[in-house]
Amino acid sequence: MDTTKLIELLGEEKAKAKTDEKVGFGKYSDKTFREVLSEDKEYLKWLTNCNDSKAAVSASITWVLFS
Repeated sequence: MDTTKLIELLGEEKAKAKTDEKVGFGKYSDKTFREVLSEDKEYLKWLTNCNDSKAAVSASITWVLFS
């Protein structure tokens, strides 16, 4: 599904809440997706295509809303 459409379906408030979730694994496990965007854009970009679908969705939403 297109990330923009997903944001529309979730609503902006719920979509923004996803960006404040913790990554939960890897070198930025204790950081939020929005924090990773400001610290390491390439890592966030990688997360948008990772095997963890929950992380990929949150990373994609963060990328679309804040990059």
